[in-house]
Amino acid sequence: MAKSRITTFFQVFVLTLVTCISEAQDIKEIVSNYFKEVRSGNYPSIPIQISLPENAYAILNLLPSYLKDSIGDVRAKAYEIANLTTSRSSVASVRNQGVDVLIRACRDKDSGNIGLALDYLTEFSKEDFTVSAKDSMRNLVRAQTAHFDQLIKLAGFLDLTDLKEKIRPYSQPGNSTQMRWAAIISLARMGESSSIKDMMKRVTKLPVNDDIVYEVFPDLIYTRQREAIEYLVEALNSDAKNCMSADAERETAMVCGYRIMEQLAPIIEGYPLQLDGSGDIKTNDYAGALEIVRQWFQTHKAYKILNDRF
Repeated sequence: MAKSRITTFFQVFVLTLVTCISEAQDIKEIVSNYFKEVRSGNYPSIPIQISLPENAYAILNLLPSYLKDSIGDVRAKAYEIANLTTSRSSVASVRNQGVDVLIRACRDKDSGNIGLALDYLTEFSKEDFTVSAKDSMRNLVRAQTAHFDQLIKLAGFLDLTDLKEKIRPYSQPGNSTQMRWAAIISLARMGESSSIKDMMKRVTKLPVNDDIVYEVFPDLIYTRQREAIEYLVEALNSDAKNCMSADAERETAMVCGYRIMEQLAPIIEGYPLQLDGSGDIKTNDYAGALEIVRQWFQTHKAYKILNDRF
């Protein structure tokens, strides 16, 4: 009987091993074929097998040669795949590796690829950046890598407060408007009171409309500062129809609160509404959903602002 059980166990072990080897070979072939297409100038959709979080380890082991490829488009797709497979993983070490890959990508010789890598890094949580990864980010800031405005916003997100004096000069006159604003909100994210005051002084002078909601309010969200969030909640409660509907063929004036309630959803603990995969509120009644959120803020004055994401 014992011998029979041992035989059965061995057969299952061998079958599992063969299956794993076969799947690994399949993934290798899929990755190879995909990059052949990219190298030839085609841009096929990334196969689903490549983007599955459970294949993350296998994919990470296959990527090094593509990450160093001489063709910029190949490297760009390798960065995209690294982000897809690791940022969605439930395994901390996998997410750590993804962050490391993308930080190294910030030294790519193609500035466009650096911009991609920096964007991908915003999809990870603060805890995905190890001490070593944060040190690497510090080195990138000191080296003034391309897309420096985005880089210092990442530094603010990671609360690299020792870089404040490095960032502060960029918030002063003599720099581009884009760079000054990035420096101000980066310092605001790190709790710099003078920068928070400067930011709010600038924003409160502006009329609340589509442009401000789509271009400026995400930056207020980024800072996670209560003064900024309270300003958004105030705008959420306004009945002034200063925004336009998304239907380009039949634009109608509407309150700006519909978009604002979506912007606030990911950063408020216990928020009464949820977002779908595309970032839209899960509801068939937007007017009702807006009223729910307005009432929720009325009864939750001490709401908690979540600070773990970009």
